[in-house]
Amino acid sequence: DPKLLAKLTKGRKAIYADLSRAIRSDSFRALTLDLVRWISVGSWLSEMDTAEKRGQPVTAFAGHVLDRYQRRLNRRGKNLGRLDDETRHKVRIVGKNLGYAADFLGTLFAGKKARRRRRHFIHAITALQTELGSLNDETTGAKLLNHFTPLAVPSRADTALAASSKEQSIKKAADAYELVTDLKRFWR
Repeated sequence: DPKLLAKLTKGRKAIYADLSRAIRSDSFRALTLDLVRWISVGSWLSEMDTAEKRGQPVTAFAGHVLDRYQRRLNRRGKNLGRLDDETRHKVRIVGKNLGYAADFLGTLFAGKKARRRRRHFIHAITALQTELGSLNDETTGAKLLNHFTPLAVPSRADTALAASSKEQSIKKAADAYELVTDLKRFWR
């Protein structure tokens, strides 16, 4: 529908314009400078209560971070196939955090076995993110369509097709979750 597409495009452009203005603002610039200053010369560099953490190997810190995200994913993703859309989206966010952390911190673990395990892990977490992202897109897309076309009533065939597609996506996501949770950790 060209009218719907035009309305969605206009909304997206407005959001991007707001974001662009925010990034160019003085307050964002000040925040960025404050962050750089804190990283470079912040009090955390000399405080006694952070001395032990500052002195530990970066791989110990990285392993702790990755373990924490992995535990969260394991806990929140249990019974993924039976979770509602909102809870499944929370699992997606935790999975994204784990994926970003694995990608960012993964190169600290340089052994041959760690590199091989990391490659498998990144592939598996990416597959999980893809499936959970597809499910989220389906859910969000349906809500957006309902918002912009509230009087449209989907046919029984469309509803059945959407339900079948969602069931298949949930099964793929659950399989991807099982793979991520079963893989050996590259950081150990």
